[in-house]
Amino acid sequence: MKIVLTGSEALYTVEQLCQTLLPTGEGICNCQVTRRDSMIFANCHMRLDSRETHATARHALSGDAHRDVNLERRTLARAVFRAALPYLPQPPEWGMLSGVRPAKLVRAHLERGGTLRGAKSFLQREYFVSEKKAALCTEAGKIAAEVHKTFSERDFSLYAHVPFCPTRCTYCSFISAAGDAFARWGEPYLDCLCRELAMLGRLRAEHSLRARSIYVGGGTPAVYAPEQLRRLCQALRDTCGGVPEEFTVEAGRPDAITEEKLIALYEEGVTRICVNPQTIHDATLKRIGRAHTAADFFRAYALARKTGFQEVNCDLIAGLPGETAGDFQDTLVKILSLAPENITVHTLARKRGSAFHELHTEATSPEVITHMLAEAESQLTEAGYRPYYLYRQKYTGGSFENIGWTKPDHLCLYNVSMMEEIGNIFSAGAGAVTKLTSRGLTRFTNPKYPAEYLAAGSDFSARYEALVKYDS
Repeated sequence: MKIVLTGSEALYTVEQLCQTLLPTGEGICNCQVTRRDSMIFANCHMRLDSRETHATARHALSGDAHRDVNLERRTLARAVFRAALPYLPQPPEWGMLSGVRPAKLVRAHLERGGTLRGAKSFLQREYFVSEKKAALCTEAGKIAAEVHKTFSERDFSLYAHVPFCPTRCTYCSFISAAGDAFARWGEPYLDCLCRELAMLGRLRAEHSLRARSIYVGGGTPAVYAPEQLRRLCQALRDTCGGVPEEFTVEAGRPDAITEEKLIALYEEGVTRICVNPQTIHDATLKRIGRAHTAADFFRAYALARKTGFQEVNCDLIAGLPGETAGDFQDTLVKILSLAPENITVHTLARKRGSAFHELHTEATSPEVITHMLAEAESQLTEAGYRPYYLYRQKYTGGSFENIGWTKPDHLCLYNVSMMEEIGNIFSAGAGAVTKLTSRGLTRFTNPKYPAEYLAAGSDFSARYEALVKYDS
C-alpha cells in the first residue's frame, strides 16, 4: 500500500498499522495531521479495492512535548484504524496495536499508580483491544511490573548467541548457519565469543554490576561437543562472577542433544534447558526441514529429566504448513502429559528471508490458527499454566501473538527482562544486540553473520570503550 503522510513524522506508525491490518492490500493511504487550538487532528483517506473510506480522530494536547509526540502517534493510528475497519471481515482482537511488546503499556500504567482493572480498560478504550486479549496482556504486564521491582540500575542479564543449526527450518529467518558452516566456523566462533564475554566480564567487575540471568540461544547451542559446552559455560560464569539465579541454555533441536552434553551443561551450573519439538508429527517435521522425529524429542526430553533438570521449556508452533487444528491439539496434549515447567506457544510467522516466504507456500487460515490458540489457552489454563510474557511479530497470519506459559514460580526471568526491556541486556555473538536501559534505551549491535563477526571480532576494546562511555 502506498502511504502519503503530511504534517507528521510518524510514518512508521502508519506503515506498521497498514501492514498489520491490511498486509496484502494494494491501494493508497493518505493521512494529514494538524495541531491547532491545543488539539491534535488526524485525517485518513484510504482507497483500496475500488472502495474509499475516510476517518478522523482528535486529542487534546498535554503541553508536555514528549507526551504529545506519543499522543500524535496514537491519534494518527486511531484515524488509520477507523479508515481500515470497513475493509476487514471483523474487528481485530488486538485493535490498533501494532507494536511487538503490548504488555509494556500495562506495566507503564501500573508503574504510574494505575490498577489492573484500569490498565485493561485503557487497552480496550484507547486501542480497541478485545476484552480477551486485554485480559491476557494485563496478566503479562502485571508479571513484568513485579519483575521490574526486583531490578536495580546495576542489574543485567547476559545473552550469548550460537548461530549454528544442523539444518535450516523452512520458516526460519533468524541469523543462523546450517550445513557445513559449523565445521568451518564453529571452533573459531567459540574462541571469538569467549573473548567478547571476557570483555563484558571486565565491564561487570570494574563497574560492580550484578548478573541476574544467563541465556544461551541460537541457532542450536547443542551442536557443540560436551567439552566445548563446558568451555562456554565457564566463560559465561566468569563474565557474571559466578552462577546467577537463572542459567538457561536453549539446547533446541532434539537431534543435537545427547546425554553427555546434558551432563556437561548440568555440571557447569545450567538450571534451565529448552528442548523444542515444534510439533510431534513426523510428516510436518520433514516438511519444515527439521532433521529429527517426534521419537527424538521424547528421547531428549527424558534425558533432560534423567540428568536432573528441574526447569524444562518446550516450544510449539501453531499454523505449521499442512497441520490441522486436530494435529496441533494432538501435539499440545502429548506435551502437556510431560508437564514441562514452561510451554511457549508461537504462531508461525512467514518472515521475509524464510523459505516459506520465498516459495509462497499456502498459509494456514487465520480462522484455524484462532481455534488452535484458543484451545491452547483453554487447556494450558486448565492444567495450571499462566501466561507470563508475550510478544507479537510481523507477518503472522491474522496478527497473532506468541505466549510463554509457566507453572507457578517457574517463569524464565530472562524472557521477561528481555521482552519487556527490564534491566540491561548484555549480548555476545553474531547479530547480538546489547540493550542498556538504565538511561533510556541504547542499543549496541554486533555484526550480523558469523563470518562478519569473526572478521570484526579480534579486538573488542572499541566496544568496551563505548559501553564505558555510556555508563560514565
